[in-house]
Amino acid sequence: MQAVVDEAHGWQKKVACHAYNGIGLQRALDGGCDSIEHGLEITDAQIAQMKRQGPGTARRFHRITTIGPSRTLRREKRDRARAAVHEISFKKALQAHLKIVYGTDMGGIPWTEPIAQEFKRMVSMGMAPMDAIQSATSRSAEMLDMKGEIE
Repeated sequence: MQAVVDEAHGWQKKVACHAYNGIGLQRALDGGCDSIEHGLEITDAQIAQMKRQGPGTARRFHRITTIGPSRTLRREKRDRARAAVHEISFKKALQAHLKIVYGTDMGGIPWTEPIAQEFKRMVSMGMAPMDAIQSATSRSAEMLDMKGEIE
C-alpha cells in the first residue's frame, strides 16, 4: 500500500481507499492514503492515527447513511445493520473533529434516490447544518485540491 501511495504522491496525486474496518482500514492508514471511504467500524486508535497524520491531508470518513428500498430482504438487513454501526463511528469522528467529506456510494441505494437526503441524516447524527453543507462544498474541494475552483 505504501508503495502505491508513494508513487501516486510522486505524481502529485492523492490516494483514496475504500475501507470499512479491520485490517483493510489499518493498512490504508499505515500506507498513508489521503482519504478513507467509509471507515464503518473505525476504532479510537485509528481515529487517533488519522489525527496524528495531520490536518494537511483531508481525510474522508463517510459512507451512505440513508437506507433506501433494497432489492432483497437480506441486503436490506445488512444495510440497516451497517447504518446502525456507522452512526457510532460517524459520531466518534465528529467528536474527534476529523474532516468529513460528503459523498455517495451509489451502489448502496437506488440511483433514483436523491443523494441530498444524506444532509438530513448527517445533521440528525449531530453535525451542524453548515458543517454538512461545507462537507459537500469547501471540504470536498479541499480534498480534491481544487479549493477556490469548485466550491
